[in-house]
Amino acid sequence: RLEPCKMEMVDLADNIESVDSLNVDPSMSATDMLKSGKRLSSDCDEQLFLYFVFRNPCKLQSIIFHAPNDGSRPNKLRLYINTNTFDFEMQEPPTQELAITWVEEGGKMRGTAALRFVKFQLVTKLGILIDDNVGGEDVTTVDGVQIFGQLIDTSGAKHSISMKGHEDQSYSLGGQGY
Repeated sequence: RLEPCKMEMVDLADNIESVDSLNVDPSMSATDMLKSGKRLSSDCDEQLFLYFVFRNPCKLQSIIFHAPNDGSRPNKLRLYINTNTFDFEMQEPPTQELAITWVEEGGKMRGTAALRFVKFQLVTKLGILIDDNVGGEDVTTVDGVQIFGQLIDTSGAKHSISMKGHEDQSYSLGGQGY
């Protein structure tokens, strides 16, 4: 009997090349929230948009949010993958819409957004539109975001070939040579 293959899900923080945001309090930064756990709050209403660019393609399984134990924590999300633009009037339909499931941990809240794994198999960019918060507050607050999944091994797709007799000509199929 074959056992199902269980691949380990890891925190993809080291694979995040950059993070950008819209409607963020001007005194705060999405990069600071991601790297040093500083609080991030929306600016003029409850909506908040986070946009992640990954160094390498990955498969996404879940997103964990950390937030204060009050009504300002995020509620509903719209997720977009591999889009080159991001704004509050996205023209394409979201890859997934969902609500966050929250549990209390040491006076703060930890929320899980479980993704439809089959829809997040080859992700290079992730847009997270936080539509609202659980308490109908004017501002949405996030203390941290963790993205869990798997890196996609692309090393097998990188080859370089040389044609004998033409030492000065090399044809690359995507990367490093043998």
